Amino acid sequence: MKIDRTPDVSQSFHPGDSINQYLLQKEPRAKVAVTHDSLWIDMLRIGLLDLADFSLEKRLQEVLMDNYRVIVEDGAVYLQKGALPGSSEHDLRVPQKTLSVDPPPSYEVRRTCTPNVLIVGETGVGKSSVINLIAGEKLADVSSSATGCTLEATTYDVVLTDRNGQGHHVRLFDTVGLKEPSLSKNDYLVAIEKANVLINQLLRTGGIRLIIFCIRGGRITSVTQSNYHLFRDILCHNQVPVAFVITGMENEQPMEGWWSRNAALFERSNLSCTSHACVTATPGLRNVYAKQYQASQITIRSMLLDHMSRTSWKPERAGWFIHLAGKLLKWVTKLKDRKRHLPGRSRALTVDELARHLEDKCNFTLEEAVGLAGKIWAKRTEHSETDLVKEGDDLDFH
Repeated sequence: MKIDRTPDVSQSFHPGDSINQYLLQKEPRAKVAVTHDSLWIDMLRIGLLDLADFSLEKRLQEVLMDNYRVIVEDGAVYLQKGALPGSSEHDLRVPQKTLSVDPPPSYEVRRTCTPNVLIVGETGVGKSSVINLIAGEKLADVSSSATGCTLEATTYDVVLTDRNGQGHHVRLFDTVGLKEPSLSKNDYLVAIEKANVLINQLLRTGGIRLIIFCIRGGRITSVTQSNYHLFRDILCHNQVPVAFVITGMENEQPMEGWWSRNAALFERSNLSCTSHACVTATPGLRNVYAKQYQASQITIRSMLLDHMSRTSWKPERAGWFIHLAGKLLKWVTKLKDRKRHLPGRSRALTVDELARHLEDKCNFTLEEAVGLAGKIWAKRTEHSETDLVKEGDDLDFH
């Protein structure tokens, strides 16, 4: 038998494979992606997808971005339907074919337009619970143990709906703060390593829109004050609005009454904000605080939405890193001076050691690392309003 020609070969395409690839690209920390075929079958059924469309894979990803949240849990990544403007929580967004609409923005455009919000505060104030309160679901693990290094961040994407039914994408950065009101040499080196990662991520995604500073309604400690200065002044140059979220308001009736009694204490500690919310961040055992929890969710979401019309702050990268690393270095120096008479203290940080760390851990070239280390070192002698907060400068709330 002689074969004159071979038949054309069609390239196979399975929507489930494309969805799984999309999920693993979005969340590389996940070990497995889980997708049910009913998800993309529903898209075909209501006309969101057309198998004859040559750009089917691209269109599929656009539909996922518009209608679903990406969830990571126990090493698995999967999709969850999000609440959409003008629709029930379980409906997909069906295009109006009678209208002429512009194509949706690309993923890169959408990523840089999503406002970044830093969720900060000392360990144990309930940051993870606040994130879950905002999202309306369990996104962040709530743990009593202190984990993570200073300025290490985990991101969560949420969609908030305003009074007009319009959805707003928001990216929350759960950012680790100081555990003590000062830094050791080793803590400092790790902190600037994490800061370099955080700065790069914030610049790639459009800068910072808002700082949510979480405080438990017990007392303002020296750690509270140091964390406030770390994020408002050192990281954000006092260019980003700060909103206070006061947690632990389960037994306050009304919750806002707590702020009326204690606002003056914040002024005495030089802690200022553009807005605040007193919240109950847990529904409690058997939903005993469900009413306060629901009211708190409305309050904190409204506060977030009020900042969506603002412009994000996005400085120049090198200057940002030098400012942050240099200001933090002053805190390490002060700690060294206070403990210089203690036996067994670690050797003081040198500019050469700083340069080596920048090259080894922050992926700078040797020339870049030496230049940055010199500029960071020079910051130690500059006058600053963000000096170390003395231990024992605590104020009890009423």
